[in-house]
Amino acid sequence: MKRLYPYILLAFTAIAFFACKKTVDYEHLAQNRITAFTVVNVKDTVIHGAIDNIKNSIIVYVPYYYSLSVIEPKITVDQGATLTTQIQPVNIADDKQTFSVKSSIGEVRTYSLKIIQQNPPSLSLSWPMGNNEGSPNATQVFYGNLRSTSVASLDVTLTQQGTNKTFKPDLSNALINSTHYGFDGDILSIGTLPPDLDSGYYKIDISFLGNKVTMDKPLHVVYKRPITQFTSKTLKQGDTFIIIPLQQTIFIDFKSITLELPDGRVIPLIVQSYNRTSATIKIPDDFPIIKELDCRAELKFGTWNAFIAYPQITIGPK
Repeated sequence: MKRLYPYILLAFTAIAFFACKKTVDYEHLAQNRITAFTVVNVKDTVIHGAIDNIKNSIIVYVPYYYSLSVIEPKITVDQGATLTTQIQPVNIADDKQTFSVKSSIGEVRTYSLKIIQQNPPSLSLSWPMGNNEGSPNATQVFYGNLRSTSVASLDVTLTQQGTNKTFKPDLSNALINSTHYGFDGDILSIGTLPPDLDSGYYKIDISFLGNKVTMDKPLHVVYKRPITQFTSKTLKQGDTFIIIPLQQTIFIDFKSITLELPDGRVIPLIVQSYNRTSATIKIPDDFPIIKELDCRAELKFGTWNAFIAYPQITIGPK
């Protein structure tokens, strides 16, 4: 048996020798990764994105109570790599944002960004003081426990009963006024109702923070007496000028406009054209030449009482 030891030792030595001669080719690891993705526009904290280098994706979870409409990213990449996408604020509703990273030898990797807003479980809204009446071009508000002041996720649809025609209010001026959270004391203003609404009843669907409610009563749209701001003017014979209705009213059935001079003369002006949100008025070519006279303007719409204003008027020759 002892005679076999030298042969066994020689065999193991040969195996070890040939094993050491074998080379292993490791897979090349491109240095074009995003190594950290953080959201830095949150007060007193940061939000870290979850980076998946297999699927080349980044997921960012945004709690609703931060009231963010955009995120401002801060991005770190591999040493020697370059981020080729310009870093700018990203709307939380944007699902098309990507970020590309180029390694020092030109290899490019592109990540897709997904922003998930972590929303409250429900939404509760009510009519202010139970009043479900509104008017075209008037501000419409609701009360509710909204939990956020960001209107980025707000969507409102009005559906006219009977015709099923839908309308979308302009939400660019929508806002939430809140002094506290957790109570039914927040006020949601969706801005002004569309001026082209007809009178009647409208179902209202409101989506906010991933939740949707249909108001328990339809919006009852009614027309109010048109009013305008007829200010002092300096014009010439034959000139035109434009007037617009004040908020909460629209121009409907514009019948006439007259100017009463201090000497008692009542002179009609010409309603050249009008729609619900503006009217073009013409000074007659034969209007008397006057200078800085306090006049009485009377505008008549439909069957409403006339709107009266007292502008100071100057009319020069053509």
